[in-house]
Amino acid sequence: MTMPQPVSEPRRPGTGRFTRPSMAFPVKVSRWREFWRRPVPSLVAAGAGGEVWVARARLVTTVLAVVFPVIESLRRPGSRAVPVGLLGVMVGVAVSLLAYGVVRRRTYQPGLGFITSLLDVILVSGVLAVLLVLGQPLGGAGVVVAFSLYFLAIAASALRFDARICVATGAAAVIAYTGIMIAARAAGPELVAGGAPAPRLALLAGAALLATMLVWQTRELQSLSARDKLTGLLNRDIFDDLLHDATLRARRYGRPLSILMLDVDEFKHFNDTWGHAAGDEALKAVAAAIKQSVRQGEIVARYGGDEFVVLLPETRPDTAVSRGDKIRLRVPPIVAGGRGREQTVPVTISGGVASLPADGIDGFEVLNQADMRLYDAKHAGRNAVVGPTAVDVSSVAQAEG
Repeated sequence: MTMPQPVSEPRRPGTGRFTRPSMAFPVKVSRWREFWRRPVPSLVAAGAGGEVWVARARLVTTVLAVVFPVIESLRRPGSRAVPVGLLGVMVGVAVSLLAYGVVRRRTYQPGLGFITSLLDVILVSGVLAVLLVLGQPLGGAGVVVAFSLYFLAIAASALRFDARICVATGAAAVIAYTGIMIAARAAGPELVAGGAPAPRLALLAGAALLATMLVWQTRELQSLSARDKLTGLLNRDIFDDLLHDATLRARRYGRPLSILMLDVDEFKHFNDTWGHAAGDEALKAVAAAIKQSVRQGEIVARYGGDEFVVLLPETRPDTAVSRGDKIRLRVPPIVAGGRGREQTVPVTISGGVASLPADGIDGFEVLNQADMRLYDAKHAGRNAVVGPTAVDVSSVAQAEG
């Protein structure tokens, strides 16, 4: 087979320099597994901000609660409820102050959100327990007000932007209030008066469900914004942050990582000749070939107009080159042309492979090197994949023949 003469293609602006955004999004998995996954970094960052606001609100609420035992001491001097209530409030203030200090000093992780959300449930349950000890029935005004704080705890769990925390907080509230009702029945029937348990438990469960669905819908909306509409692949911003995280893991555990960049050959000429609708079909054909060739855990994105990138964790460069050739040979021709003038048009791609740490210790250095090798493949005649060790273009052509 005679290879075409090398033709220099102009580099598109922006392909030689890569920046790192602050968002990320995981590889798409089943809804059930997705629900229980750790949130993506952007939602974890949003949860960190929410955690700080919750900590402030918790501290302000407990400090303001000091007013109530003080007022009670003025209304009912000598009442045993005053020292008990004051002691409970001061414990709440101390715990809230400690939680605020931890939130401000430590890097936020979802595990911290679980702990502080359960702390909120414990604080509310402690208030209810104190009121029951003081003889307040479940239907009493003080208990009703304290019970309403469960809803604030559940609503605050949504500010962590983690559906798992919403479920855990709601379940903890239901279990805690059920325990309080059981304790009240054991202490005396008069403490249960006016406190119909079933409706309150249903309200707590409903509040937890609403908070969970709110967070889930937020995640779904981010999923839609993270994907390219034409191909369904991740977009560049999302891929860049995933690359950063994958690079850190590869360096930490000393594991290989390769990057494969792919580009449709002479795409501008293809669009000018066959039209943009045919160009879109070509891009979808390439995306489909990539999807059919990648394995679980490998990340694919549409990186530019006609440029695609595949992140291959725990993959050596020679394997990545083979994967690129597999994708290249799998891209099907498309039907282009107006009605009555349809033709089957071949679509070819070129690729470049780079790996960590041979081509850099930073993921974006490796990405840039893969981009350089992609253009080496273009200059060598296109329809080939170039890796760290120069690929023999002629042998690839013979294999195709």
